[in-house]
Amino acid sequence: MSFCKYRRKLRFCARAIDPEWRYHGGRGLPSSEIPGAAGWWILQTRASVPEPRGLELPAFLLALLLPASLIAGACSQPGDWLGGAYGGFKDSQLPQPAPRSAMPQASLPAQTSLTPLTLALSSTDAGAVIRYTIDGSIPTATSSLYSLPLSLGYGSNWDLAARAWTPGRLESELLLAGTYVVPAQASMPVFSPTPGTFPGPMSITISSSGSEIRYLSNPTGTVPAALPTASDSLYAGPIALTWGQTLSLRAKAYWPGHDSSPDNSATYHVLGWVALPATFPIQTGSAIGLALDSAGQPLVTALDAGGRAALWSFTASAWGLLGGAALSAGPSLPPLLVLDSARSPLVAYTEGNPLGPGYLASWTGSAWSTSAAFSVGNASALALAYDTTLPLVAFVDSADGLAHLSSYSAPTWSAATSTLFFDGLPRGGPGLSALAYGPNGIAWRATDGGAGIVTIESDSGTGFAALATQLPAAWPFTALALAVDPSSQFPWVALAENRGATQVGRVLKWTGSAWASAAGAFYSAASPPALPLPALALAFDAAGKPWVAWEDGSGNVSVAEIK
Repeated sequence: MSFCKYRRKLRFCARAIDPEWRYHGGRGLPSSEIPGAAGWWILQTRASVPEPRGLELPAFLLALLLPASLIAGACSQPGDWLGGAYGGFKDSQLPQPAPRSAMPQASLPAQTSLTPLTLALSSTDAGAVIRYTIDGSIPTATSSLYSLPLSLGYGSNWDLAARAWTPGRLESELLLAGTYVVPAQASMPVFSPTPGTFPGPMSITISSSGSEIRYLSNPTGTVPAALPTASDSLYAGPIALTWGQTLSLRAKAYWPGHDSSPDNSATYHVLGWVALPATFPIQTGSAIGLALDSAGQPLVTALDAGGRAALWSFTASAWGLLGGAALSAGPSLPPLLVLDSARSPLVAYTEGNPLGPGYLASWTGSAWSTSAAFSVGNASALALAYDTTLPLVAFVDSADGLAHLSSYSAPTWSAATSTLFFDGLPRGGPGLSALAYGPNGIAWRATDGGAGIVTIESDSGTGFAALATQLPAAWPFTALALAVDPSSQFPWVALAENRGATQVGRVLKWTGSAWASAAGAFYSAASPPALPLPALALAFDAAGKPWVAWEDGSGNVSVAEIK
């Protein structure tokens, strides 16, 4: 419609949409108080035609939506009143409806996804501001401002709505994008106990809340390279490991209707006796000695196949005679082995058939150095110790039939006394027995107490006294060895047991209040060898790790360590 055909008297008032501004007919507003162009006003107009042909037309109301800038322009001077103003408006002066902002768009349709989603919102309007809600409510000018793509992680459940605002335009239509669901992921399997090395048999459990667990295993200690699938082994209960076993596991949880879990892996090892990869032959029935040198390499003394005293050392993956040859030229009593303060070997032996004078050989690092004979006649009942600074030998000399104790300070032997010996003989006893000395100077003795009992005694210089708890042997034993743990100062005992159709070698340790198995069996045969186990030796290296050596009854010596 046009307002330019007639001059019309316009009576109007304007009020702002903002409730702070309220105007009523007949009351005007100075143009100086009109808000800026961003404000909008409602113009109510009551118009009547002033009797052009004597006709009186009914008055009518007209409501217009006007920007403040247009109203302000209709005032000739600041201070003019809008109310009661006279003016004519052409069609071109009437405000046109403002365009709406473009409705924002979502990059993904509403959906349920088992994996996380990344969702972008966009507008075709330059400079548009997008605000959104995720609970389905209508976005307002204070709702969350969109700036970067939205990430929906595991456990998300969004009802997305968005709206855009573009300068100079009305707010956009409402985008109701719909519901986006990312179910919770199956939880990563958890291993218990914490992976590592264990001193005895144990069980492994795997847990994952609300999921079934599939796993792969490898007994070599290497974690499987492949990821477990839904068709791999189903975890149904604790996984048991015993002495010497190693197991690496890789597990993954599966939950129907949910994404599978991240995988997890673990490696467990239970200490056990692990034999060196080679053996060596000795004279069947020979006693053996065992020690670990400063490099941690095992040393074993025994009679070789010709009855000569010899010491073998293990290097790389093979055994060889230290020094390249036997110590004695002819038959000898079984040699005895100790280490000096530098952990170099000292060996006592006899040169005869097999009785003869006794000698002490010390290893210089490149060759053997042999002492003068420590006996006048034939030496027997040998015992060897190292008393902090000097080697000591106890023996019976056939020249006088008496027991002697001598210490050696090159190149001379001297009569000596020591708390390591009693009446010239080592602190041992009759029958099947073993003797060991701890770093604190306390002597320990293990003897066959009969009735399947190993009697364990200690002596700090005033005589042997038995432990309150003796070591019960579950089976008849044919050999035993004794050593003292340098850390705890408590004794360890190695036994060779005949268990009917099976022969077993095992080690037990004293904890201070009870006896406990140490790493299980080091030797086991389905049927006994031709001869019972005749020889055992037990020793600790400088780091406190135990080693055991045994002759299997057929002339071959094996050595094992706990690892």
